[in-house]
Amino acid sequence: MRQRMSELTEKKLLEKEADWWDREDEGDGRWINEGVRIFQNLSRKNREEIRYKETLAYLLLMQGEDLKMRQRSYEDAITNFKKVIRLDPNNARAYYRLGFLYFYEEAWSGRLTPFNMP
Repeated sequence: MRQRMSELTEKKLLEKEADWWDREDEGDGRWINEGVRIFQNLSRKNREEIRYKETLAYLLLMQGEDLKMRQRSYEDAITNFKKVIRLDPNNARAYYRLGFLYFYEEAWSGRLTPFNMP
């Protein structure tokens, strides 16, 4: 029986991470999605390890950009950029992307705050 990623130990997740990096392909959405799952679970297992959160934020940005550019799924991209901001409230790139998605959707009323970082 295949074990769910959330049930794996941090050590097993780190083994998955090593295998995942060996197959690195930033142009492959499946590779990005797998990385998001790995680093979400690593972040839950060890909340003190900043590398997990930083990598997760980077992958969520990539995922959001893919959702916006290739899939034209703007609401899902907005959700991703908001996740990045929750992980890293000082992530200028996430605010920038989020602000322009609001602008593109002409939904700027009351939403200009993404351009004003805390």
